[in-house]
This record gives sequence, structure tokens and C-alpha cells, in this order.
Amino acid sequence: MACQNGHNAIVQMLLDKNPNVNLYNEGGMTPLYIACKNGDLDIVRMLLKENVDVNLYDRVGSTPLFVACDNGNTAMVSEILEKNPDVNLSDSEGETPLNIACYKGHTDVVFALLEKNPDVNLCNILGDTPLSTASGEGHDDIAAALLDVNLCDDTGGSALFYACQKGNIDVVAYLLKKNPEVNQFDEFYNETPLITACDKGFTGIVALLLQMEDIDVDLCDKQGNQRSPLVLACSNGHTDIVHLLLKKSPDVNLCDRHSKSPLFLASIEGHTDIVKMLLESNPDIDLCNEDGETPLMVACQSGHPDIVCMLLENDADVNLYDSSGSTSLYWACFEGNREIVSKLLEFGADVNHSNDEGLTPLIAACQGNYNEIIQMLIEHKADINKQMYDGDNPLISATHNGYLDVVEVLLTHGADVNRSLHSKHVMTEAIHNIANLILTSVKREWYEDVMMSFGSSITKEYVTEKSIDYVFDVFAGSHPLHIASFMGHTDIARLLLDHKANVNVKKKDETTPLFYACEVGHEDIVELLLEKGANQKICRKDKTSPVDIATRNGHDSIVMMLKGKQ
Repeated sequence: MACQNGHNAIVQMLLDKNPNVNLYNEGGMTPLYIACKNGDLDIVRMLLKENVDVNLYDRVGSTPLFVACDNGNTAMVSEILEKNPDVNLSDSEGETPLNIACYKGHTDVVFALLEKNPDVNLCNILGDTPLSTASGEGHDDIAAALLDVNLCDDTGGSALFYACQKGNIDVVAYLLKKNPEVNQFDEFYNETPLITACDKGFTGIVALLLQMEDIDVDLCDKQGNQRSPLVLACSNGHTDIVHLLLKKSPDVNLCDRHSKSPLFLASIEGHTDIVKMLLESNPDIDLCNEDGETPLMVACQSGHPDIVCMLLENDADVNLYDSSGSTSLYWACFEGNREIVSKLLEFGADVNHSNDEGLTPLIAACQGNYNEIIQMLIEHKADINKQMYDGDNPLISATHNGYLDVVEVLLTHGADVNRSLHSKHVMTEAIHNIANLILTSVKREWYEDVMMSFGSSITKEYVTEKSIDYVFDVFAGSHPLHIASFMGHTDIARLLLDHKANVNVKKKDETTPLFYACEVGHEDIVELLLEKGANQKICRKDKTSPVDIATRNGHDSIVMMLKGKQ
């Protein structure tokens, strides 16, 4: 307690009674340890005159010397060192007095410790030596003092690596004068000094490293991504570093583990200046990743028109497609980028190419409600009636989604108003034959489209109590007018009828548009269909009539409307 509270006189009186000065409390702390922790030099000196064990440590392995070094108390450290303590004792994390002093930047303490010849290559549990620690923290003077023994730590990480990782350019410059192994991998991070400097954007350090004659600019990290310095610099947008690397003639087509080239990564990230520099080095402009995507495709997906233009002007193949069968034009239409779509069409993009699911650029534009793009595609002879695996086409997609303006454009340009989705059987077979489609997932997507996005409030309320199979059965085999009547898109239903849609068109089970409008409860659509000559006597194959389903579902006003038209 006297040591804890700094009562010097009481400490001295107690010492005169020859107590056991090595007794420790429940934390394993001796009086000397406590005095060192409190920075009480006078009490430390009193205790050191006694038969005190300077190597006793607390519960986590910290000795009095370690505590004094941690605090940067040079005078106290010097007093303890006169008692010849074990300077290499480490705590539970492997930290020695020297390592902690290097970490904290206590230069005078480090010099005092070095006079006692400590093991300068001892590592903590992370594999850090005093040298790598000092280099990483930017303590130049300490690093210089330790450089006489430049061995690697347990992870193989040199002081040069840690200095590069932390961005300590002065330490890097000093270390490079010692002609270290610049291509050595740190086994913990699995990177070379150049890789980590390029990743973090330390341009000055990269410039210093590239001055070394034996630097290997194409070494890739040994982690999962296998990234080269150029890949990292291009991905992260470090333009000046890319410029420096290209002067060293790296392999501009060297890809990472996912087959992403430097050009691919710069294109997807929108680093225009880097793309321009890379193109001057004549890379494989169409080199694709593991999913078959080219730089042009990802530039279209990410919406970088300037990069798209550069790639096209350097002869990128505009009609290549990825592993899903989708082209650059499809992705530009999917993302709704009018400027990019226009440029792709200018360079001869195939306007009618469909992917593995039968999706065309026009269908993608219709699903996204991109009217200007739709107009451009139609002007370039897009097939307005081309169908997907399930029979979906531009008109059906626009009708389903409730895009009135798109429906009008399509009908004006000759869309087939009576072409239907495929039957349930045909749809199911098609889904089983397409690798990436799962029937349950497709059904769930149809259901969620109704509930989350495109159904009217009345439709959503009705479908809440229904299953995904019910919704799938509704759409399977349906014509645009069936879909508009079910979804509650009154204006679209009227437009379809004005363009000669068959008001009494039947599915295979004899369901008519009127039946769906009566079932769900769309009074205005029922009225519209009746005005256009809908035959309410047409029953479904199970003999259920429109009035039956309206009665069953409690749509009394619709029942009255139907009976009034009989």
C-alpha cells in the first residue's frame, strides 16, 4: 500500500524492518512492479537497494522492466538495467521490453536496452520483431539502430515490408540503402513490399522500390485473389502508380484469381485516365473474367460512357457475350444508360441477340421503363415480338409492370396484342432446361413482382392470401389482356382493347380476362370489358363463371353489374 500510494517515508521505514520485498498481490504485482507502473523513481531506487527479484512478473507476464519501458521512463529503465534483469522476458503476447519500446518510439529506452545485448530478433505472437515494429511505426532513428541485424521475423516479413505497409518513406529509403531482398514475401500478409505499397497508394515508396534493379513488378500476392501490383493500382485508382509501373513494362494482361485483368478492373471502377494509359500498352482488350465478362461489358454495367467510347474506338468486340449469354448492349439497356446504348448501336451492336433466358435488349429496356432506349432499339430494327423462354416479350413485360407509355409505343410499332405467355407445362420444361433457373425461385419471383412492385393495391390484397403456385398458374398461358385485367392496370387494358385485343381471349382452362377482373375485384376493368363485348357466359373448365367467382369472393357490386348486363 505504501508503494501504491507513493509514501516514500513509510516505504523506507518498512524496508528498515527487512520485509519480504518480493511478495505480490492477487494480480501478481510486486512492490517494485507497482512503483515502476506509477513512475515513482525514488521508491524504485529504494527497492533496488534491497534483495529484490527484478524478474518477477504479473499475471500477464509483464516485468518491472517491461512496465518502465512501456512508460518510456529512461531513468527508471537505467536503474533496473544495473541489476542485470533478463531483458528478453516477454509477456503473454510475446512482447519484450525492446519490442514495446520500439512500438512506442521511446528512443532513449531502446538505446539503453541495446547496451545489454538483447535478442533483437525475438517476435511477438504476431511475428513482429523490434525492427519491423519500429519500421512500421515510422520510428526512423530506432530502425536505424536496429539495422545491424536485419533478420526476418517469424512470418517472413522484413522491416522493409512493414515500412512500405505503413507508408514510412524515410524508413523505406534508409532500408533500401542496405540492399534488402525487395521481392521477399511477408508470410503473414503474403505480399511483397511493392504489392502492399501499390495497394495502399504510396506513390513515393513505389517510385523508390522501382529504382531497385531486381524488382519484380509481376509478382502476385499469395492470398486468395492473386493480385499483381498493376492489378491493385488499377483497381484502386492510383493513377500515378499505374504510370510508374507501366514504365517497367509489366504484363498488362496478368489477371487476378478471378481472371480480372488490369483493364477490366479500371473499366469497372470508372478510372478513365488509367484505362487510357493501359490502352496505350496494347492489352488484350476483350480479355474476360471467369464469368465471361469483358471490360466493355462491365463499363456498360457500371455506367461509364467515356470508357465505353475508348474501348469501342480501340476495337473492343461489341457483340461478345458473357456466360449468361448477355451482351454489352443488353447490360446497357438493363441499366438504362441511353448514352451508352446509342454508342453501342453506332458501333454495330446486335440489337436482337438474346441471352440464355431469351432476354433481348428490348425486353430489358421495357422491363426498366426506359422509353428513349426503346425508341432507339425499335429504330434499329429490334424484333418487337421476340419471346423469352417463358413466352414473355416486350409487350407482356410492359403490361405486367404497368408501364402505359411503353405499351403505347410498342402497340404503335406493331406489337402482337394477342401473343401469350407459354403454358404451364411448356414453362416448366423450359425452366428445367436452363442451368441457372430453379422452378421454385421463378415462381417466387412472379409472386414478389405482384406483391412488392407491380400489382394494384386490390391485386396485392387479394394475392396476400394466395400461394406462389397460384400466381404462377395465373400468368402461365395468359395474354396481355389477361395480365392487365388481373394486375388492375385499367388504362393498359383499354389501350390493348383499342388495338384489337380479343376481349374474350381464353387460356387453356377457358379463363377469360373478365374472369380475372371479377375474381380479384377490379370493378372498372369489369365495366370496361363488358362495354367492349366481354361474354360473361364463358365459364372456366371447372364450370365456374365470372358471376360465380365474383359471388364467391364477395364482390357484390360486380355481381350486380354482371346481372344488369345479362
